[in-house]
Amino acid sequence: MKHVKRYLFTICRNTSLTLQARAACEQRIREQLSAEYQPFQAEVEQSPRHEKQELLLKLAIKQLPPRRRRIFWLCKIEGKSHREVAGELGVSPGTINDHIVKATRAIRNFIYLCGSFQET
Repeated sequence: MKHVKRYLFTICRNTSLTLQARAACEQRIREQLSAEYQPFQAEVEQSPRHEKQELLLKLAIKQLPPRRRRIFWLCKIEGKSHREVAGELGVSPGTINDHIVKATRAIRNFIYLCGSFQET
């Protein structure tokens, strides 16, 4: 019985640590993405770090499949609703949502992997 308790405790602890690490990573990516989409003043000069982040985001979006890239662009960059994009492309809003979720996940992973190498 002691081994089972120890085993369950270890599973819970590891799962908790994994979830905390994942949440921290997702928060960092959310902050990076939200910073990219905030309106910029034309007269403000971009810093080298910001330029690297913008380039990283552009590369992440560019690696998406063409249809997913277009859907992501229409929804997230141009600010159209899922219904508007669905009507424009002739698909269901659920399909649009699926593409947005997959695009966001791919961009998050790309930025996480590439960003960790650039910060050294």
